Amino acid sequence: MDMVMPHMDGIEATRTLRASPLPWVASTPVIGLTANVNQQDLARFEAAGLNVLMLKPFEPEKLCAQIERLLDLRAPSSTTDSATKA
Repeated sequence: MDMVMPHMDGIEATRTLRASPLPWVASTPVIGLTANVNQQDLARFEAAGLNVLMLKPFEPEKLCAQIERLLDLRAPSSTTDSATKA
């Protein structure tokens, strides 16, 4: 999610996602991207519900690592509940 976008900025878009009554929408991972270094703006962006904030320019490998980390957090557990209940 870029902080600066036409029609709706990234702060408002992230807040809108987080306020969704649909759990799968509200819990969508959001990586915030911005070249803005104003601490107040960055704090507002993070407070909107970002999972990760990355400043531009960023290294593509770091972005990929963050995406992989967020996907790992959302992956179903490899162990089953029935195995732990036995």
